[in-house]
Amino acid sequence: MQPLVEGLKEKWKAGYESDPKPYWDYTVVRKYLIRKLLSGSSVKQGLGEEMDKIVEDSFEVWVKHRSNVAWFEDAPDTLLRVRQRWPHLLFGACSNGNVDLDRVPRAEGLFDFTMSAIEAGVSKPEATIYEKAMAAAGLAPAVTAEETIFIGDDFVNDVYGPGQLGIRTVWLNADGRPRDNVCTFTGKVRAEVDVSEVKEDVMISDIRQLPDALEGMMS
Repeated sequence: MQPLVEGLKEKWKAGYESDPKPYWDYTVVRKYLIRKLLSGSSVKQGLGEEMDKIVEDSFEVWVKHRSNVAWFEDAPDTLLRVRQRWPHLLFGACSNGNVDLDRVPRAEGLFDFTMSAIEAGVSKPEATIYEKAMAAAGLAPAVTAEETIFIGDDFVNDVYGPGQLGIRTVWLNADGRPRDNVCTFTGKVRAEVDVSEVKEDVMISDIRQLPDALEGMMS
């Protein structure tokens, strides 16, 4: 179903000015598709008012399985070590998805704050989501780009996007991918993004290298 989700998301985004739909909200996109698939099948016959419940129940099944996150090997332990090494730092999660971290095994205590595309009203790599993520840290004065380090495995979303704001980046490139505008999730080329002049501050190939990478960036 994911190709359908991404296809509809891009369609809504392309037509946003004339027909504003929340392309950044995977919950809305998925429920729309579930309803459309049911409406176009024989299952629709006799559903009536039960359609809403079926859509909600179907989505809840997906959320349950989506929350069973496949961590990078040693990722939770590494993040805990990083927190222990720099207890004065704040750690946030910034995601285009709609995963509820409270339902994710081993996520407890890893993050101080979160920012999702649903909350931001835009998705990565749009600048607003990174700005709202920094604001979500809840500090006064607000966290600046110069004080922020963004870590992720998608070159466009996690290097190009935050880099446009002057945020330093750590790119987890476990598969030796090139620096390009191909989505690591869907394999689609994001033609609207020019990454030709973009480079991460630090590249790592294994999440266990993160503490040393951060040590070098903060020394």
